[in-house]
Amino acid sequence: NKAPKRRLAGKALCTARSAGKHSIVLEAWDCEKSAGPLPLDTLQDSARALALLAPERLASELIAHLACSRAAYPQPVTTNALLEAVVQSSRPDLAETFAKAAEEELGVNLDARTRKILIRGFAAAGDEGKVQEIEGRESGASADDAVVRSHLWAIKGFLKCGKLDAALQRIVAMRSCGSEVPPRAITELFKAACHAGPDEVQRMLDGLSAEVQLPLECLALLLSDCLQREDIDLARRLDRVVTDQKTRMHHSIYEPLLKLFAKSGDARACEIFQQIHQEGFDSSEGLCGSLLARCGEGQNLRFAEIIVEYLRGRSMMTLAIFKTLMKVYVCSGRYDSACDLYEQVLAAGLEPDHVMYGCLVKFAVKCGRTELSQELFKKSQGSDIQSYMCLIREAGREGNVARAIELLRQVEGKQKLVLDPSLYNCTMDACVTNNGMDQARALLAEMSERGLANIITYNTLMKGYGANGDFSGARRVIR
Repeated sequence: NKAPKRRLAGKALCTARSAGKHSIVLEAWDCEKSAGPLPLDTLQDSARALALLAPERLASELIAHLACSRAAYPQPVTTNALLEAVVQSSRPDLAETFAKAAEEELGVNLDARTRKILIRGFAAAGDEGKVQEIEGRESGASADDAVVRSHLWAIKGFLKCGKLDAALQRIVAMRSCGSEVPPRAITELFKAACHAGPDEVQRMLDGLSAEVQLPLECLALLLSDCLQREDIDLARRLDRVVTDQKTRMHHSIYEPLLKLFAKSGDARACEIFQQIHQEGFDSSEGLCGSLLARCGEGQNLRFAEIIVEYLRGRSMMTLAIFKTLMKVYVCSGRYDSACDLYEQVLAAGLEPDHVMYGCLVKFAVKCGRTELSQELFKKSQGSDIQSYMCLIREAGREGNVARAIELLRQVEGKQKLVLDPSLYNCTMDACVTNNGMDQARALLAEMSERGLANIITYNTLMKGYGANGDFSGARRVIR
């Protein structure tokens, strides 16, 4: 027998269902329930409305309706469909009452699907006792298979309501009795644990027996979460799990580990990087660039050099890679090494861009390589205010006030560069540091005329007067 087609008398229920209002569905049910069989989907909507608004009527009215049209409703399919609807309304207790009534009053032979619906329903409600009670009713030759199925149904339900400990116990129990745990069940457990926080993930790992292995998709999920939270402790633990399980390397595993270990300075980064290439994996320029950037954050020079060696061996050194390597050296205070990259860039047939030239000028000044800073400045055609300021500071440190002022005039002669008070203040500092108070006063007059003088300007000039012991001059600045 097939479920009846929608008939004219059931249109009110269909309209009510489309409106999505349970009260309207219930009113339509009261009008239609005695008029004959209804479509199964409409009957399910009626069951939901009863479960939510009139639970005390559910079992009796559904049984009465089914009894009047037995031939129209195949069993146990219809009963199970109605049970699903009731369980979806978070009322597994009503579903169990209805199932018993269907068995006793209609003679429905309840099957494994009925049991599955009830177990998942009570598990989702967090009722461990009721789940165990339903499981205890199973007996016979297929009992072992039924136990495994029950565990899986219960795991899904417990995870839905956030009872991670109950789900974990089921996973461990399955493995203890020699049954394979589906990878998805383990992954879903740890997915829920990730949402609960890192402490919950650690606790779930503590609770797993040695026989339960974390599948690849689970490890990938956990490591991705570690990377997002920069959780190096959990990453180290998962790295040990990968090794102990002899899990074959996969990009979803090694990339998060490499990124975390690169930033933390962990020596395992070098080992994993070498291991993946021995196993036939290739590292893209994008991954290597990302790893180098994290090496800079963690001052991990050793790993950075291994990455660069790999890239050089495959002719993959691009300007972007050189710039990232430059940042690694600078983060570690290796300004000389950063400057040395200039010759390497040229040897690779590349040309630094505007940004890299500006940075190299600054680093050359910092490590006292005057000739290189001036060469780089000429190559960059002096198009960067910051480069000019670096050279002005360098001139100040060398006591060359004339050079500092000359550089300032070069900037003034470039129409593309916007005059900045910082540039004048930098030049003034070079003057006062080298007892060039006449030049400093002349600069102040220029800045005042152009509206560029600020508090830093006056503080710098006062510093010069104070250094010369001319306190009356300092007081005149204040006035």
